[in-house]
Amino acid sequence: MKAQEAEVEAEKVLKMKCVEREEQRLRADVIEPAKAEKQAAFARAEAEAAPILERGKAQVEVLRRLYVEVQTGGEAAFAVFMAEKLPELRSPSVPWRAWTSTAWS
Repeated sequence: MKAQEAEVEAEKVLKMKCVEREEQRLRADVIEPAKAEKQAAFARAEAEAAPILERGKAQVEVLRRLYVEVQTGGEAAFAVFMAEKLPELRSPSVPWRAWTSTAWS
C-alpha cells in the first residue's frame, strides 16, 4: 500500500514537472515571440502615425492663426479671406466634363 502511494506521488510529481516544462516551452516558443511582435507592431504604428499627427497639429495651428487674424481684422479681413477662397468655393469638386461625357450617355 505504501509503495503504491509512493508510486502515485512520484507519478504526480513527474506529471507536474512535465506540465511546468511544457509551460516553459510554450512561453519561449509562443508567448514571448508574440509579445515581441506586439511591441514591434505598436512601435511601427506609432512611427507611421507620428507624421500624420504632426501634420494635423500644424494644420490646427495654421487655422488658429488664421482665425485670430480674421477676428482681429474685422469685416475687411473676412472679405479678403473670402475673396482668396472664392475660386475654391466656385470650382466644382467633379469636373463638368466628367458629368457630361459619361453620366448622361
